[in-house]
Amino acid sequence: MKRILLLLLLFVPSLMLLAQADDEYNTLVIELNDGTRQSIPLSKISCLLFDYTSDENLYEIVGTWPQSATHPSRTFCNGELSNQLKYLSGNTYSSRSKMGTYYLDCETATDEQKEWLRSCDTYPAKVEGFTRWIRKRINLYPFGTPMPADCNQHAIGDCNTVSTLADISYLYPEFIQSLFTQVDANNYLIKMFDPDGNRIEVGVNNYILHDNGGGIAQMTGKNNAITWATLLEKAIAKWLYVYKPSTGLGGFGAEGMTPMFTGDGRSVAINPGKCSAEELAKVVTTCLKHGLIVNGGFNVQGIKIGSHETITAHGHSLLLPNTEIEPNALFAMRNPWGQGKDDHVMQIVDDGVVPPTIDIRVISPGIASLYFRHSDENPLGPYIVPKW
Repeated sequence: MKRILLLLLLFVPSLMLLAQADDEYNTLVIELNDGTRQSIPLSKISCLLFDYTSDENLYEIVGTWPQSATHPSRTFCNGELSNQLKYLSGNTYSSRSKMGTYYLDCETATDEQKEWLRSCDTYPAKVEGFTRWIRKRINLYPFGTPMPADCNQHAIGDCNTVSTLADISYLYPEFIQSLFTQVDANNYLIKMFDPDGNRIEVGVNNYILHDNGGGIAQMTGKNNAITWATLLEKAIAKWLYVYKPSTGLGGFGAEGMTPMFTGDGRSVAINPGKCSAEELAKVVTTCLKHGLIVNGGFNVQGIKIGSHETITAHGHSLLLPNTEIEPNALFAMRNPWGQGKDDHVMQIVDDGVVPPTIDIRVISPGIASLYFRHSDENPLGPYIVPKW
């Protein structure tokens, strides 16, 4: 049976037109080109996308990425990055939990806390020192589909969360949409995972956190639009309040947040200066083209990149290069501040200065990989900044 399910998962996504969770959120319903529908238990998907193994060898762990119809081979990015495995560190794989090392010390929720999580009318009294919750109008998808422009950091110091949600929207906009069930105009249920990898729902409403001056403290879209990203940030705050009450949104790592939605805690990193600019570019672009989430930052402050400059201790989205803007670009990095009409997207070139300052983290997409639609015939392209 496991072999049949594995083959199903390897070949069904390439035929997939629509994927959505059913009413009980325990299975993924996939509609094929011929109009038929397949239901796959989420528990089976998580098991197959995450390979439990007692072998702690990094190659074996990373070598399972990604398992999809486009790239089914059990080698790092279909074997294209096997020579770069020596640069990897910061492994968050855990043989004890498919959710990764970050989830090994979480609290256990009581029945009352589970009800609190699912209620749309509840939220923490205080988040990152802010206590003012004000009702706002929701504009879930200002540009018609989720995209990085919807994720712009404000007063909360959660750059990693903001930039990683932008990463996911770049690769998997339909996965983002699949997380939402609308209750009414002001209330949504969001599908997440608890620390044990069990599917849960977290309710959110249109009360948004503000600072003491009345400005919006949470991330927003352009022109302060309250988007899907704002609501996911609120859901994350509720999740942390119950399962990791000692941890706030600020300083929350990309690899810590992602499993809440993907059910997969595998990630690895490359530290600054560990490889050449050419090799770093190969890792970034190859991982993105294979559907892996890539986040990163700089370890030197104030280096000019076009009209922007580098910021340290700050998470950035990693994107494919836009060679129409910069013919020599290796890849692009988006600061989640989202400043300027270029949406704070910086095209990185091999100038001998910037690339050695960059660190990256490569994160498994987990169940989001079922929504990866790109192929050799229809490849992933650069992020095209919308107009607002």
